[in-house]
Amino acid sequence: MGLLSNRGSFNRGVYHFSRGEYLASIDHYRKAVERTPGDGQAWNNLGLAYYKLGKVKDAMRCLDEALMISPEDPFALTNKAALILAGGRHGEARYVIDKVLIRLPDDVHALNLKGLALMKDELYMEAHELFMRAVELDPRYRHAARNLEKARIRLASAEKLSDEDVDDLPRPRKALPLSERFDDPSDTDETVVSSNLQNGDFEDETLEMMEYDDDLVEWEE
Repeated sequence: MGLLSNRGSFNRGVYHFSRGEYLASIDHYRKAVERTPGDGQAWNNLGLAYYKLGKVKDAMRCLDEALMISPEDPFALTNKAALILAGGRHGEARYVIDKVLIRLPDDVHALNLKGLALMKDELYMEAHELFMRAVELDPRYRHAARNLEKARIRLASAEKLSDEDVDDLPRPRKALPLSERFDDPSDTDETVVSSNLQNGDFEDETLEMMEYDDDLVEWEE
């Protein structure tokens, strides 16, 4: 059975996933991969749905299936690196994400994820450079914009930089105002946001993972 005939189950999986109905999305993605085992996008999305339910081993198994079908799939590679990073294996995560960056050096998701891995290893200047590059490529990419501010603060603390030295750190040519980089609507004042970051109130980002959802066809319930 071809991929086109498989899109109904795939689309239903995307629909339920977007509503936070992860068990339902798993059911549909499983039907998709049972019908078409060579559908790497469905395997990737199935892995993401398992991850949302905290089933990391199942998620990794699905991503490995996706990568057996398409070893250079940037979505599956990025998601696998995110799971590896969540497991504390920072060097291995960087190795996997570098496979994406070799082919797609301007992939903002990969740049952000590698920056997070570098932060875990306290390589704050290198992380700062990657977050800044991601923000320059996509000024509305909140994950990288938020992580850029955290990298600046961690870098200042680690290197014992003065306020003037911090101000001299390079900034992206284009970026959202600081108050627009956070999802919490209460954090609208730049002073409040900076204070919260300085005091460690914002922990590392929940690892962002990538879902295939841009090739859908119409379907009815």
